[in-house]
Amino acid sequence: MIDPSHREELRALDTVETGPSAGRGPPKRAIETVGFRQDGSTFAIELERSEIEHGERRLTLASVRDISERKAYTEALEHQALHDGLTGLANRVLFSAHLSRALAAARRTNQRRAVLVMDLDGFKQVNDTLGHDCGDTLLRQLGARLVAALREGDTVARLGGDEFAILAADATDLEGAAAMAWKIQQACEQAFTIDDTTVDVSTSIGIALFPEHGTTTAELLHRADLAMYVAKRSGHGHAVFDAAHERQAEPRLAHLVDLRHCLAREQLVLHYQPKIELASGKIFGVEALVRWQHPTHGLLAPASFMPEVERTDLIVPMTNWVLSSALSSSARGAMRASI
Repeated sequence: MIDPSHREELRALDTVETGPSAGRGPPKRAIETVGFRQDGSTFAIELERSEIEHGERRLTLASVRDISERKAYTEALEHQALHDGLTGLANRVLFSAHLSRALAAARRTNQRRAVLVMDLDGFKQVNDTLGHDCGDTLLRQLGARLVAALREGDTVARLGGDEFAILAADATDLEGAAAMAWKIQQACEQAFTIDDTTVDVSTSIGIALFPEHGTTTAELLHRADLAMYVAKRSGHGHAVFDAAHERQAEPRLAHLVDLRHCLAREQLVLHYQPKIELASGKIFGVEALVRWQHPTHGLLAPASFMPEVERTDLIVPMTNWVLSSALSSSARGAMRASI
């Protein structure tokens, strides 16, 4: 039985032509709609209608196919592509899409919007002392606290590592953004409990406003990121972006922001240095050396960025990347060719 609220869709069978027969041979038309089971539950179905000539008669053939498994699989893939696998929150892709739509609406209505970017202070120490499983648990608990502290329509996303972003559901001025930052800080004041261990962490939050601090998704995220590092260095909890952050050469801040995203942007490369046995002169192994192909500063040696990596939570994903890339190169035989 067709769900009564979807019966109007049946009219589309008279106009929608799809599949291999479209434009040639007997017309074939199909739509997706919702059906009722005997127990009252609903499921996704595909209705298909085709027409054939049989002698003097024109016959109509109809079929109904249960596509609930296919729909569930497709929806699961879409959810995976748009959500963070650890916390279940929106990921960077979905957050950017929400922010782009919010900015388009703000332009039409001449309203202000705020973007908040935050991370945990001392997250690396949690990973180092308690282990990465505990670190993951902390991130899940933090995500749940953020959702509980903010309004239902607000977008909370995990951008990567211990970095999160927040977009208010409606127009937000500086006062409203500061209130959101305060709520987040209050939510994180209470200690987290992980495997009977009490963990105290604090947050650093950066705020960027549309349109005064940026008019695009990339600009606002970048400038909120810069403001977050100002908050982290000052110890004040949160900071609002100021043009002086860029003008007065906070190159280290900009460098840190770029460094946090170099993995996602696939800017790291490995060079291999041979290890030679002096007695025989034969190569018996290689040393993998990571380089950063910076879009502005060119190829950077480890000395220019690894000290900062080692002081932050970036050391874990970067180490994993180096190991994974080196093993993949070895398996492909590419390591020998690049020596």
